Amino acid sequence: MDQLNVLLKAGIELYTGRTVQDLKRFDDPVVPGAIGMRVTMNDGETIDFLLAADWRPEGRKPTAEDVDRALEETQFSTWPPEVGLPRFFT
Repeated sequence: MDQLNVLLKAGIELYTGRTVQDLKRFDDPVVPGAIGMRVTMNDGETIDFLLAADWRPEGRKPTAEDVDRALEETQFSTWPPEVGLPRFFT
C-alpha cells in the first residue's frame, strides 16, 4: 500500500471509528488533487468517500486528521466513478 493510501486509511478509520479492510482509490483526471474512494470496512460494509481538490494543507505534510476533516461520504453509481460533465468532484 503506498503512503497516500496508508494516510487515507488512517483518516477514514479516525472518521468512522472502524477498521478499514480494503481501500480502492480513484484520482480524478479532470480535477487534480480530488480523490474518490471505495472502502470496505472490517464488517463487510462498503462506503464511498471523496476528498475535494483542496483537502491538502499548504506548507506541511497532510495528516490523518486533515483527511478526517475533509472526508465527504457519497455514493458512486459506478466504480470507478465516471468522469465527465458534470464532474463527480467540484
